[in-house]
Amino acid sequence: MKAGANIDSKNNITTYIASIDNNINIYLSGGGVNFGGYIQYEFPEFFMKVEYNHTQIQNNHVIPYILVRTDEIIENYTIKKLEIPLIAGYRVTEKINVFAGYKILNRVSQYFKDFEIEELRNISKSKLLFGFGLNFTNFNFDLRFEPAPEITSVLCFGQSINEKTQYIKTEGSYFVLTFGINLYSLLIS
Repeated sequence: MKAGANIDSKNNITTYIASIDNNINIYLSGGGVNFGGYIQYEFPEFFMKVEYNHTQIQNNHVIPYILVRTDEIIENYTIKKLEIPLIAGYRVTEKINVFAGYKILNRVSQYFKDFEIEELRNISKSKLLFGFGLNFTNFNFDLRFEPAPEITSVLCFGQSINEKTQYIKTEGSYFVLTFGINLYSLLIS
């Protein structure tokens, strides 16, 4: 079992705004939580880990009103996604490891207030991740970095949602801090 916090690492991002056909700088703050489970295969100095996570992210954007009519853009929304990280790691010491991997994710839903942004539902992506961990007998901590895979853009809807005509399409770069419990070691001890 594992659970953790997702903390946004990029504050100022360059964003393509479709309605003005130009790039501008916007402010992004976001964060969220994740929970799930993992299976880890041990080798003398290496390990392989497969995780299954449910993640919820709250994104908040601030766009300069002077450049764009922000009353028409959904700036704050919640993303729910399923993630499968595939991780390979090396044990530096008995307690410290470093790892890298690849995460496959699927956006299950994205909401603005009580309205679902259907243009962003069931979008599958993948992204790299890397980090380090601390291992103890029955539990572990890890800190990973997940860089953003693509440019952010503000696109137009086919039809408006609650008087909004544009949405922000972004994945974000995140630091993810997780706490894991080794159920197997708890059961055999």
